[in-house]
Amino acid sequence: MAAIIFMANSGRTWRRLPPVFGASWHTVHRRFTDRSTARVRPNCTAASLSDLV
Repeated sequence: MAAIIFMANSGRTWRRLPPVFGASWHTVHRRFTDRSTARVRPNCTAASLSDLV
């Protein structure tokens, strides 16, 4: 989830995902697509906002 939030906030392309997240860009993109299809985005926003507080 952290990689998805990072990508959403950074504006980078999926292929430029830093290796610190431990997953390939393809895996992270697939998870993002799966969660978007399942409409998990509001939770991503809530997680992102809680990190800022």
